[in-house]
Amino acid sequence: GVAAGGSGNVLAGPPLVLASLRQARFDDALKAAEALVKKEPDNLFYQQLLATARVGQRNFPEAEKIYRAILDKQPSLAPIRRNLAQIYLVSNRSADAKKLYQDKIAKDPNDAASLQGLADLLMNEKAYDAAIPLLTRAIAAAPADAEPRVRLVNLYRVQKKWPDALNQARAA
Repeated sequence: GVAAGGSGNVLAGPPLVLASLRQARFDDALKAAEALVKKEPDNLFYQQLLATARVGQRNFPEAEKIYRAILDKQPSLAPIRRNLAQIYLVSNRSADAKKLYQDKIAKDPNDAASLQGLADLLMNEKAYDAAIPLLTRAIAAAPADAEPRVRLVNLYRVQKKWPDALNQARAA
């Protein structure tokens, strides 16, 4: 099969990796993902599977390398940026996580996912006043996405700024 490196059906590979990941069998997931990447080194989905298996094994340096390489090829992939930021956070590198979002926002000031990601990091640090304008910009950049507005309502709620929370809830 795919995991054994044989000529099995490549279509069986991703479900095998995903099933192994769900069952927390990270070594099996890694073997299957490595086999897929070996067959199609430029397939970014296979690269993501490999990185996810590495995260499951808690091999954050290897996962970071893979996610970095994917972002270099496809800088607009918000889920990859979020995954890489999470690796930075678990590695006690919050400044790197922030920079990841700040760099993207510098290139694309209306990138709602990065605005929200940076706001989330700031909220975790209780830097609420810095998070508010980012969430406001994310709402303006992606008016159809309810997530930034929900986060802003929660942020006002945490600060007990009830009129602001109510106004944002009504605007939704």
